[in-house]
Amino acid sequence: MINVEEHLGLVHSICKKYKNSMLEYDDAVGYGMIGLVKASKSFDETLGYNFSTYATFYIRGEVCQAIRDKVGLIGSRKEKSEGRAKIAVPFSLLMTEGDGEDKDMMFEIPIDDTFVDNIAVTSDIRIAISKLSKSEKEIIFKRFWEEKSQVMISKELGISQAGISRRLRKALNSISSDIGIGGIVN
Repeated sequence: MINVEEHLGLVHSICKKYKNSMLEYDDAVGYGMIGLVKASKSFDETLGYNFSTYATFYIRGEVCQAIRDKVGLIGSRKEKSEGRAKIAVPFSLLMTEGDGEDKDMMFEIPIDDTFVDNIAVTSDIRIAISKLSKSEKEIIFKRFWEEKSQVMISKELGISQAGISRRLRKALNSISSDIGIGGIVN
C-alpha cells in the first residue's frame, strides 16, 4: 500500500507548473491531491514501476481537467502552455427547429474587448446554423443540446468518432467565420 503523504512534494512540484493558469495554486494542489489518491488506489506494485512516475499522469490529468472545466481555451497546445490562448465563455443560443420547437444550444465563444458590444450575434448564429448541412446541424444539435459525447453520436449515426470530430469542427468553424468571431471550441 502506498503512503500518499510521502508523495505530497510530487503534487506541489507538478502544480508549480500551473501557477500561471486560470486555476489558483491552492486549487491546483487540491486537484493534484485527488489525482495522487486515485493513483495510489490503482497502482500495482508488482509491475515494478516507480510510483512517482505512475502518479504524475493522474496528478497532471486532474489538474488539467480542472483547468478545462473552469475555462475553455482556444489555441494550439503551445499557445495554451505559454498562456497565449484565447479564453472562451459559454454562450447559450435558442434555436428554432423545423417543427417550431425551441432548442437551447450551448456554444463557447472567445471573448475580447468588443464581446459585450457584439452580444447581439444570436441572430447571426441562427443564420450561420441555417447554412449548415442537415448532418452538420444534427451533429451540432446532438453535441450541444442533447449533450452527447462524440462517441455516442458516432454510434447513433454510424460514423467514426474521428468523422464526427471533423464534421463538428468544420461546422463550428463555419459558424465562427460567418459571425466573424475567431473560433468556437467544441
